[in-house]
Parts: sequence; C-alpha cells; structure tokens
Amino acid sequence: MIGCGVISDIYIQSLQDKFTITDVVACYDLNTDKMNEKAKKYHLKAMSIDDILSDSTIKMIVNLTNPAAHYDVIKSALEHGKNVFSEKNDCS
Repeated sequence: MIGCGVISDIYIQSLQDKFTITDVVACYDLNTDKMNEKAKKYHLKAMSIDDILSDSTIKMIVNLTNPAAHYDVIKSALEHGKNVFSEKNDCS
C-alpha cells in the first residue's frame, strides 16, 4: 500500500477481510506518522518505497497517492515488475 490517507483504511480492511487471494504486508507514506499508524493498526510493515519496490515477495502495489504522484509511483512499480492498482486517475 503506497499512500496511507483516510481512504487506505477501507482498502486495507477489504483486502485483508474480503479477499482470500491477497495479503497486505506493507505500507508507505511520505507522512511517517500516518504510515506508522496504519502499520500498527493493521499489523503491516512500515517500509520505504524503495524497500517495497525491491521486495520480490511483494507482487502488487495499491497506489493511493495524490494524482500528482501517480505517474512516478506507477512507473517505478512497473519498472520493478510489480502489478499496480491506482485508485483514481487525473485525465486532464
């Protein structure tokens, strides 16, 4: 999970409780307080974005960053062989 804002709660809860094929293991946010809060609340690893991208056991990134950061996060994730889900799209 990259981006630990308010909407991340419903994503984490859904991925942990409603889908048996997913296992949320880590989170990252520029705001380390938010990141550490979500990690503690949901028993995740608080990791740097570089550590998430280089971890071969992490297969998918859920990108909940603000739209201005989407391109860079998605591009980096794809370059590291990750699948990516992005919540919103800025079509301007």
